[in-house]
Amino acid sequence: MDFPSRPPGTRDSEASPHALNKVGRLRAAMPRVDVIAYTPTEVLEEHDVTVGRARELVEKYAVTWVDIVDPSGRTLEELETLFGFHPVAIEDSVNQDHGPKIETYDDVVFVVARTIVWAEEIETDPFSLFVSKSFVVTIHEKVFPPLEDVRIRLRKRMPRLVKSGADYLAYTIIDVLVDSYSPHLDHLQDVIDRLESEIVANPTGAGINRIHEVRKDITLLRRALRPQRDAFGNLSRVDL
Repeated sequence: MDFPSRPPGTRDSEASPHALNKVGRLRAAMPRVDVIAYTPTEVLEEHDVTVGRARELVEKYAVTWVDIVDPSGRTLEELETLFGFHPVAIEDSVNQDHGPKIETYDDVVFVVARTIVWAEEIETDPFSLFVSKSFVVTIHEKVFPPLEDVRIRLRKRMPRLVKSGADYLAYTIIDVLVDSYSPHLDHLQDVIDRLESEIVANPTGAGINRIHEVRKDITLLRRALRPQRDAFGNLSRVDL
Protein backbone atom coordinates (compact mmCIF):
# COMPACT_ATOMS: atom_id res chain seq x y z
CA MET A 1 0.00 0.00 0.00
CA ASP A 2 1.49 3.34 -1.06
CA PHE A 3 1.43 6.11 1.51
CA PRO A 4 4.05 8.51 2.91
CA SER A 5 6.33 6.89 5.48
CA ARG A 6 7.36 10.17 7.09
CA PRO A 7 6.11 13.76 7.28
CA PRO A 8 6.81 16.15 4.40
CA GLY A 9 10.07 18.04 4.78
CA THR A 10 11.97 15.33 6.65
CA ARG A 11 15.02 13.87 4.97
CA ASP A 12 16.71 10.51 4.86
CA SER A 13 20.19 11.98 5.20
CA GLU A 14 22.12 15.07 6.23
CA ALA A 15 25.43 16.47 5.10
CA SER A 16 28.53 16.13 7.28
CA PRO A 17 29.10 16.38 10.23
CA HIS A 18 25.79 14.62 10.76
CA ALA A 19 24.98 11.05 9.83
CA LEU A 20 22.14 8.56 10.15
CA ASN A 21 22.14 6.03 12.93
CA LYS A 22 21.01 2.46 12.36
CA VAL A 23 17.30 3.32 12.39
CA GLY A 24 17.58 6.33 10.11
CA ARG A 25 17.44 9.17 12.60
CA LEU A 26 19.77 12.13 12.39
CA ARG A 27 22.51 12.12 14.98
CA ALA A 28 25.88 13.75 15.34
CA ALA A 29 28.90 11.87 14.08
CA MET A 30 30.44 12.58 17.50
CA PRO A 31 29.62 14.67 20.58
CA ARG A 32 29.15 18.26 19.46
CA VAL A 33 28.92 21.50 21.42
CA ASP A 34 27.72 24.66 19.65
CA VAL A 35 27.36 28.03 21.35
CA ILE A 36 25.59 31.29 20.67
CA ALA A 37 26.41 34.06 23.16
CA TYR A 38 24.84 37.49 22.96
CA THR A 39 24.05 40.90 24.37
CA PRO A 40 21.50 43.38 23.00
CA THR A 41 24.20 44.68 20.62
CA GLU A 42 26.38 41.65 19.82
CA VAL A 43 25.89 38.01 18.82
CA LEU A 44 28.78 35.52 18.80
CA GLU A 45 28.38 32.02 17.34
CA GLU A 46 30.98 29.27 17.75
CA HIS A 47 30.78 25.63 16.67
CA ASP A 48 32.30 22.41 17.96
CA VAL A 49 33.79 23.97 21.08
CA THR A 50 34.75 22.51 24.44
CA VAL A 51 32.56 22.73 27.52
CA GLY A 52 35.33 24.85 29.03
CA ARG A 53 35.06 27.36 26.18
CA ALA A 54 31.28 27.44 26.59
CA ARG A 55 31.72 28.25 30.27
CA GLU A 56 34.11 31.10 29.39
CA LEU A 57 31.48 32.66 27.15
CA VAL A 58 28.86 32.40 29.89
CA GLU A 59 31.07 34.67 32.01
CA LYS A 60 31.49 37.25 29.21
CA TYR A 61 28.02 37.61 27.70
CA ALA A 62 24.56 38.48 29.01
CA VAL A 63 23.04 35.24 27.69
CA THR A 64 24.71 32.11 26.33
CA TRP A 65 23.02 29.17 24.65
CA VAL A 66 25.01 25.95 24.75
CA ASP A 67 23.57 23.25 22.49
CA ILE A 68 24.98 19.74 22.97
CA VAL A 69 24.24 16.85 20.62
CA ASP A 70 24.95 13.24 21.60
CA PRO A 71 27.07 14.05 24.68
CA SER A 72 29.82 11.68 25.73
CA GLY A 73 30.43 10.64 29.31
CA ARG A 74 33.31 13.11 29.48
CA THR A 75 31.09 15.93 28.22
CA LEU A 76 28.54 15.19 30.93
CA GLU A 77 31.26 15.11 33.59
CA GLU A 78 32.52 18.51 32.43
CA LEU A 79 28.99 19.94 32.62
CA GLU A 80 28.74 18.73 36.20
CA THR A 81 32.16 20.15 37.09
CA LEU A 82 32.19 23.44 35.17
CA PHE A 83 28.51 24.34 35.31
CA GLY A 84 27.74 22.78 38.67
CA PHE A 85 24.79 20.75 37.44
CA HIS A 86 23.37 18.23 39.89
CA PRO A 87 24.53 14.68 39.07
CA VAL A 88 20.94 13.39 39.19
CA ALA A 89 19.90 16.00 36.62
CA ILE A 90 22.88 15.09 34.44
CA GLU A 91 21.82 11.45 34.53
CA ASP A 92 18.19 12.29 33.80
CA SER A 93 19.15 14.51 30.86
CA VAL A 94 20.20 11.47 28.82
CA ASN A 95 17.73 8.93 30.22
CA GLN A 96 15.85 7.57 27.21
CA ASP A 97 12.88 6.48 29.30
CA HIS A 98 12.36 9.62 31.38
CA GLY A 99 9.05 11.41 30.99
CA PRO A 100 8.60 15.19 30.85
CA LYS A 101 9.28 17.03 34.10
CA ILE A 102 10.66 20.22 35.61
CA GLU A 103 12.87 20.50 38.70
CA THR A 104 14.85 23.27 40.38
CA TYR A 105 18.40 22.82 41.64
CA ASP A 106 19.55 25.98 43.45
CA ASP A 107 19.60 28.64 40.71
CA VAL A 108 19.18 26.24 37.78
CA VAL A 109 15.86 25.02 36.38
CA PHE A 110 16.03 21.59 34.77
CA VAL A 111 13.44 20.62 32.15
CA VAL A 112 12.97 17.27 30.44
CA ALA A 113 10.80 17.31 27.31
CA ARG A 114 10.30 14.91 24.41
CA THR A 115 10.85 15.35 20.68
CA ILE A 116 9.11 13.32 18.00
CA VAL A 117 11.46 11.40 15.72
CA TRP A 118 10.43 9.55 12.60
CA ALA A 119 12.46 6.48 11.72
CA GLU A 120 11.19 3.01 10.83
CA GLU A 121 8.45 3.85 13.30
CA ILE A 122 7.48 7.01 15.13
CA GLU A 123 9.08 7.51 18.54
CA THR A 124 9.92 10.20 21.07
CA ASP A 125 13.37 11.12 22.34
CA PRO A 126 14.41 13.13 25.42
CA PHE A 127 15.28 16.80 25.03
CA SER A 128 16.67 18.46 28.14
CA LEU A 129 17.21 22.08 29.13
CA PHE A 130 19.20 23.60 31.98
CA VAL A 131 18.11 27.21 32.46
CA SER A 132 19.80 29.83 34.63
CA LYS A 133 19.82 33.63 34.67
CA SER A 134 22.61 33.85 32.12
CA PHE A 135 22.52 30.62 30.13
CA VAL A 136 20.49 27.84 28.57
CA VAL A 137 22.07 24.43 27.99
CA THR A 138 20.16 22.07 25.70
CA ILE A 139 21.02 18.38 25.46
CA HIS A 140 19.64 15.92 22.91
CA GLU A 141 20.91 12.71 21.36
CA LYS A 142 19.77 13.39 17.79
CA VAL A 143 20.17 16.48 15.65
CA PHE A 144 16.98 18.54 16.02
CA PRO A 145 16.61 20.70 12.86
CA PRO A 146 13.82 22.99 14.21
CA LEU A 147 16.38 24.62 16.52
CA GLU A 148 17.81 26.35 13.46
CA ASP A 149 14.80 28.68 13.58
CA VAL A 150 15.97 29.98 16.97
CA ARG A 151 19.53 30.39 15.70
CA ILE A 152 18.29 32.41 12.73
CA ARG A 153 16.38 34.76 15.04
CA LEU A 154 19.51 35.29 17.11
CA ARG A 155 21.70 35.89 14.04
CA LYS A 156 19.19 38.52 12.91
CA ARG A 157 19.29 40.04 16.41
CA MET A 158 15.54 39.97 16.79
CA PRO A 159 15.02 42.68 19.42
CA ARG A 160 12.60 40.81 21.68
CA LEU A 161 15.00 37.87 21.91
CA VAL A 162 18.40 39.55 22.28
CA LYS A 163 17.09 42.13 24.75
CA SER A 164 15.50 39.49 27.00
CA GLY A 165 17.06 37.08 29.45
CA ALA A 166 17.85 33.38 29.31
CA ASP A 167 14.32 32.56 30.46
CA TYR A 168 12.89 34.05 27.26
CA LEU A 169 15.38 32.06 25.20
CA ALA A 170 14.22 28.90 26.98
CA TYR A 171 10.57 29.71 26.25
CA THR A 172 11.46 30.32 22.59
CA ILE A 173 13.19 26.94 22.32
CA ILE A 174 10.23 25.22 23.97
CA ASP A 175 7.80 26.95 21.58
CA VAL A 176 9.79 25.62 18.63
CA LEU A 177 9.80 22.17 20.21
CA VAL A 178 6.03 22.16 20.66
CA ASP A 179 5.43 23.53 17.15
CA SER A 180 7.46 20.64 15.75
CA TYR A 181 4.81 18.15 16.88
CA SER A 182 2.09 19.33 14.52
CA PRO A 183 3.54 18.08 11.20
CA HIS A 184 3.94 14.58 12.63
CA LEU A 185 0.43 14.41 14.05
CA ASP A 186 -1.02 15.94 10.89
CA HIS A 187 0.87 13.41 8.80
CA LEU A 188 -0.55 10.50 10.77
CA GLN A 189 -4.06 11.89 10.35
CA ASP A 190 -3.44 12.26 6.60
CA VAL A 191 -2.37 8.61 6.46
CA ILE A 192 -5.61 7.59 8.20
CA ASP A 193 -7.71 9.68 5.79
CA ARG A 194 -5.94 8.17 2.80
CA LEU A 195 -6.31 4.62 4.07
CA GLU A 196 -9.99 5.15 4.78
CA SER A 197 -10.52 6.37 1.21
CA GLU A 198 -8.71 3.32 -0.16
CA ILE A 199 -10.75 0.97 2.03
CA VAL A 200 -14.01 2.46 0.74
CA ALA A 201 -12.87 1.69 -2.81
CA ASN A 202 -11.28 -1.66 -1.99
CA PRO A 203 -11.97 -3.04 1.50
CA THR A 204 -9.16 -5.23 2.85
CA GLY A 205 -8.28 -6.58 6.25
CA ALA A 206 -4.73 -5.29 5.87
CA GLY A 207 -5.95 -1.75 5.30
CA ILE A 208 -8.21 -1.85 8.35
CA ASN A 209 -5.37 -3.20 10.47
CA ARG A 210 -3.08 -0.43 9.26
CA ILE A 211 -5.63 2.20 10.30
CA HIS A 212 -5.74 0.68 13.78
CA GLU A 213 -1.93 0.77 13.93
CA VAL A 214 -1.76 4.44 12.96
CA ARG A 215 -4.50 5.38 15.43
CA LYS A 216 -2.55 3.52 18.10
CA ASP A 217 0.56 5.56 17.18
CA ILE A 218 -1.42 8.79 17.60
CA THR A 219 -2.74 7.66 20.99
CA LEU A 220 0.74 6.69 22.20
CA LEU A 221 2.19 10.01 21.05
CA ARG A 222 -0.48 12.05 22.80
CA ARG A 223 0.00 10.00 25.95
CA ALA A 224 3.76 10.59 25.85
CA LEU A 225 3.42 14.31 25.20
CA ARG A 226 0.49 15.13 27.50
CA PRO A 227 2.63 15.47 30.69
CA GLN A 228 4.57 18.27 29.01
CA ARG A 229 1.59 20.59 29.41
CA ASP A 230 1.95 20.45 33.18
CA ALA A 231 5.75 20.68 33.04
CA PHE A 232 5.73 23.72 30.76
CA GLY A 233 2.98 25.31 32.82
CA ASN A 234 5.12 24.94 35.93
CA LEU A 235 8.07 26.54 34.13
CA SER A 236 6.10 29.76 33.70
CA ARG A 237 5.76 29.96 37.48
CA VAL A 238 9.47 29.52 38.21
CA ASP A 239 11.34 32.70 39.15
CA LEU A 240 14.73 32.85 37.45
